[in-house]
Amino acid sequence: FDCPYCLGHELANTPWGVVNVKVLGLRGAIAYTAWTRDIVLFTHGNTEIAPDVARDLERARIRIETRTITRFHGEGELTGVELEGGEIVPRRAVLYAPQGRPSDLALMMGLALGPDGFLRVDPSSRETSMKGVLAAGDLAGGGLKALTSAADGMHAAHVLAHSLTME
Repeated sequence: FDCPYCLGHELANTPWGVVNVKVLGLRGAIAYTAWTRDIVLFTHGNTEIAPDVARDLERARIRIETRTITRFHGEGELTGVELEGGEIVPRRAVLYAPQGRPSDLALMMGLALGPDGFLRVDPSSRETSMKGVLAAGDLAGGGLKALTSAADGMHAAHVLAHSLTME
């Protein structure tokens, strides 16, 4: 799952895994100790962990697993995560962050990307690098969840409607 605020309470106090992605960062796993104290951070092959980050995770009693995930086990519900080499780590839940990316159309249009890889937009007008082209939600890095993306889209629609009536 991707939102502990949505599903975390149902899975509280069970073994969790966190699959590291750039959106969360490695320290993001520490926040989940509010729901469970049994967390394994799966870096999926990333072995470049700064010593200060490793210390923070160790202090939070989060196991770091750098081997590549090869398979998830369970029928109907997760029971474990299989790693390169065959070890199965028992887990009831795995958190991940959806990986948004600009659409092919946005890339074909030549819209500028920000350092995070999402479209660069003006925070108040939602306008991209091309005048008159607005972007919102996961396209612009504003939210990788349906609710926040919808709110971001509503804001862009409001800005667009206002600009059209002012012409």
